[in-house]
Amino acid sequence: MPTLYAVPGSYLTQKLRICAKYAGLDVANEAPVGNEGTDNPIPVLETAQGCIFSTNAIARYLAGIRRDVGLAGQNLLEAGCIDSWVEFSVHQLEVPLMTWLCSAKKAAGCACRGCGHGQV
Repeated sequence: MPTLYAVPGSYLTQKLRICAKYAGLDVANEAPVGNEGTDNPIPVLETAQGCIFSTNAIARYLAGIRRDVGLAGQNLLEAGCIDSWVEFSVHQLEVPLMTWLCSAKKAAGCACRGCGHGQV
């Protein structure tokens, strides 16, 4: 069973847990160790074959394990379309939304560094 080293309450972790659930995979989740000074470290998936880091790369790997489910697409065009929408959501939705959310939290008195303490 692969092990995901990621902050349990982080939205990045939740994205990966949703992907694994849709693919019908069991993935153990452990909090990363030794991340002092980092509020929300990059997730790492440890597999029997090696490690993968970064949310979208891990999601692509998890989706590709179960081709029969179709999360990674059934052909190159579908895979390209999925990658396009993932990139769109990251750059056009997540980044602006997180910028707005952190600004709103700061205005509301949140004192954490960048509002990245794993809670959204």
